[in-house]
Amino acid sequence: MNLSIVIPSRNRPDYLARAIAYYTQFDAIQLIVCDSSEQPFTAEIPKQVSYHYFPEASFVEKIQSILPTLATDYVVLSADDDFLLEHALNESIDFLSDNPTYSSVQGNYIAYYNLGKTLYYLPLYTQRIGKSVDFEAPMERIASYWGSGIQLFYSVYQKEDFCKVFQTADRSIRSLNLLEYHIGLTALLLGKNKYLPVFYSVRELISNSAGTNIGLDVLVSDPNQAVQYEAFIAGVSTLFSVVQPMAKDHEGIIRQQISQYLSSENATNFYSARDRNRRIKRLIPSAVRQLIYHAWLSFNRKKNAQNNLRISSLHTGFPFGNPLEESRLKLIEARILNQK
Repeated sequence: MNLSIVIPSRNRPDYLARAIAYYTQFDAIQLIVCDSSEQPFTAEIPKQVSYHYFPEASFVEKIQSILPTLATDYVVLSADDDFLLEHALNESIDFLSDNPTYSSVQGNYIAYYNLGKTLYYLPLYTQRIGKSVDFEAPMERIASYWGSGIQLFYSVYQKEDFCKVFQTADRSIRSLNLLEYHIGLTALLLGKNKYLPVFYSVRELISNSAGTNIGLDVLVSDPNQAVQYEAFIAGVSTLFSVVQPMAKDHEGIIRQQISQYLSSENATNFYSARDRNRRIKRLIPSAVRQLIYHAWLSFNRKKNAQNNLRISSLHTGFPFGNPLEESRLKLIEARILNQK
């Protein structure tokens, strides 16, 4: 497989060990680990894994540092708690090879909660299923990004585009939320995006897995976030001026799109719900919330299984009710449940 899989990790050696063991099974890949943990990874590292230790480095810093080592035509990021499916990666590469105007590809995600002896599955990002971005003009592509729910962080990329996406990201950007916006906008400036109807990834749902995330509404208005926010605007605008030089006031266009999105009904409802949920969480201790949620999951297990089958009947590329895809999921499940 003509692919580099880059695993960023921080202070989760057990997850990193599991990810390495999983991906070293794949056929002919370049596997790169970018570790910014407080202590280096001490477990045995297979020969085919390139391990890079960047203590306390930001996400942008550690990805930028390994860009010169990429030796394949295609690249994908994988979180250390994700399982990307090998057949889906092959289909993604085939699509990008046949369609050079596309810079990125992804497919369907499912998520799971680990309840100890069993896993509770549910489709993830259901509002994003099938939402490709195929406008010819870069300006139209980025305009369609806001509020679309398209997730490009862990897509398969043409290597050249992957490098440009991270080379234009300023190292002062520490918010993963802001970085996700940078990746989405710059990737769409460089090319189209395809959402394949394929079982693409399994992701664990963990509370605060990515740390505290700052909403775009706060990033825009909070003076304490001004440095990284302005760096984000500058990075996207600079690439925008390169790929569509005839447009006027590239920075102004980006700011206007953000303003229009934040004032939209969808954004207003989203941030209102977020603030309401935060107020509720402050009233209930985390351990109690987990007990309540696990009880709710167990109570609704049958209903959720029926919903999974319903979604699978509406959209191809999910493992529920599909024997081949279910067998692939079972292999991943065995790894999760057998993890020590």
